[in-house]
Amino acid sequence: KNFTLSQVFLCKKVYNYLNFKLKMIKKCPVCNVEFECKHDANCWCSKYTLTNRVSIYLKENYSDCLCEDCLRNKIQELG
Repeated sequence: KNFTLSQVFLCKKVYNYLNFKLKMIKKCPVCNVEFECKHDANCWCSKYTLTNRVSIYLKENYSDCLCEDCLRNKIQELG
């Protein structure tokens, strides 16, 4: 079946909404390991505080979350 562009975007919005409400399994763009993301204050990543430098670097270089090991390494590497 072929889908129109608007149908694809609508499906993507619904998919993103459901993934936001539920836990999500993501793949780290650095090491390709799969990890759980909860999209809220209970997620493992909320225990890390990012400097402006690290935050800017992550936004400019990655379109999605990093796994905990890679995030911790980037924080240590960039300070």
